[in-house]
Amino acid sequence: MHSRPRISLCIPTCNRSRFLAQALESAIREASAHPMGTVEVLVSDNASTDDTPELIARFKAAWPELRAFRNEQNLGFDLNYLRCVEEAQGEYVWVFGDDDVLLPQSVGKVLGEIDGGADVCLGLAEACDNDLNPMITLPWFLDADPPRVWHLEGREDRIAYFNACARNAGVFAFISVTIFQRDRFLSHRPSIQTAVRSGYVHLWGMMEFIRQPTALHYLPEALVRNRMSDLHADSLAATDLYARLMNDLRVWCWVADLLLEDEEIKDAFVRVVGRNHHNTILPCLRQHAHTEAEWQEATPFLQRAGFSPLRIAATGFGFQYFQGQRQPSPTLAPGSLCLADLPLVARGARLTAVLALGGLQELLAGAGLLAALRAQKGADRIVVLCRPETAALLEGFGVIPVEAQSYLADESYRELLTAPLKEQPLDLLVNLDSERGVVGDDLCATLQPPGALAFCLPERDQSPELVKALNEAYTCLLPQGDGVEGLRKALDLPHAEPALWPSESAREQTRAFLMQFGWEPATTMGILLDHPAIAEDPSFQAAFAQAQKDGWTFVGIGGKGSQQLLAGLCDPLEGRALNLAGVLNLGLMGAMFQHCGAFIGGTPLLRDMARLCGCIPWCAE
Repeated sequence: MHSRPRISLCIPTCNRSRFLAQALESAIREASAHPMGTVEVLVSDNASTDDTPELIARFKAAWPELRAFRNEQNLGFDLNYLRCVEEAQGEYVWVFGDDDVLLPQSVGKVLGEIDGGADVCLGLAEACDNDLNPMITLPWFLDADPPRVWHLEGREDRIAYFNACARNAGVFAFISVTIFQRDRFLSHRPSIQTAVRSGYVHLWGMMEFIRQPTALHYLPEALVRNRMSDLHADSLAATDLYARLMNDLRVWCWVADLLLEDEEIKDAFVRVVGRNHHNTILPCLRQHAHTEAEWQEATPFLQRAGFSPLRIAATGFGFQYFQGQRQPSPTLAPGSLCLADLPLVARGARLTAVLALGGLQELLAGAGLLAALRAQKGADRIVVLCRPETAALLEGFGVIPVEAQSYLADESYRELLTAPLKEQPLDLLVNLDSERGVVGDDLCATLQPPGALAFCLPERDQSPELVKALNEAYTCLLPQGDGVEGLRKALDLPHAEPALWPSESAREQTRAFLMQFGWEPATTMGILLDHPAIAEDPSFQAAFAQAQKDGWTFVGIGGKGSQQLLAGLCDPLEGRALNLAGVLNLGLMGAMFQHCGAFIGGTPLLRDMARLCGCIPWCAE
């Protein structure tokens, strides 16, 4: 038998009677579902001037167990929040917004976690419109399947937890999804007073649970419905967005500096607010800074929040272009973005076009970037313009085969080629052909994409005025020498293992080919002999001899020029080797690599292709 309620449901409110009724109804419904005395409901009215007092009185008349308090004057959010916690009699406190509602069985689920030893519980919220129609349930963690229980014991636990958080709610900044031990929170009361009037007294108080050993239980389901529509839009419209966002940054840095001692823990904590606002904070701060000095003031806070100096400088640069201080070419759409905005565009791009017209070498060099885009967006949101032979290595992407010479020389061909893209929401144009520079100047004139080009235009007999205008409009903060890996970083894409994706039909064809000989893929080796010097290399000769002794079967792979060389190696093996030089196109070659257990030989280009198709270099043990 507990002498006090297990949990207190607390609602701080002020002038929100139009929503408060539903919040109270949901709280009373949840409390009534448990034995009397298990769950209490209290509301603290912060001197409302609407009909909130009358509404609360009607609820109390219908449900006398409701505990209600009224502040004679508006104390502000922080002090009203603290009053809720102080007046609560429960062992645990759940404070939620007066425009939110608890979902059915939510309290029972939380009580189950409390019985399981939780010091703090963290749930999700369904973001809704004003009529409580669900719109989206945002995740609080980067991992799609985070741990259900976090034991925050030492510095490594805390760093790992902060690094796992995708949004501020993960560190208890969203009151409606956090349930905590009341007495432990209030033991931090003298320090909490420091944060009064910051708007984040709850975050300050919850740092008690971060700094000391804590069992944090995560419920990967929505516990509340949270109005995020007109109400919040009205609030934002009335807010100085620069001041609002800077307050977030300042508070996070302030809390870290005053309450956390370890520098690595501080950095991990402050970066949470950067991830929370990753798509909005840079352009919003730049756009709403009243002066250049205010923008400069934001820079050190943004760096602490995890934004690189390149992205910060890029945003400022892009803003100058947007504001008309830079003149784009007449052939460009007025809304075109410069390279500076690539990280933001890459996250939100509905469709990305990738130019890979330089052939196999450029495609291999860009394989890591393609893999990162594919991992982030999915292959169906990427269109690759490439030569027909390399198209066979990109199953799943939206591929547009391009005859490179026709593309460069024939305007009508370009028009025909790009016609399908004009009908789609192309948001980003990326070029992989670093050595030739951007061949996309023609696409700029044809598509006028609201995206960015990867590299400065070279002189290629175009109009000098066009080259100058394009290079100024699509200014390249990324030096051309940085190459494709530099572009991946500029796009702010996570690393992904480079890969190629031959078609399923090519894989089936090569699989059937090997099966008719009864060869096991795991013990079949590719011999890459695309240059005569390879056959003369002593290390290759030794490796080939050892592989024969080890019982491998062999497939000779190369162009037509290597047929005779490979014949000299394969013919004497009598049934253990096939010479396929000049027989396989790139798609079949890639699929064959996927079915070979290892490979030996090859020029760097062919070795790279083999690796990107999943084949590994072999060496004798």
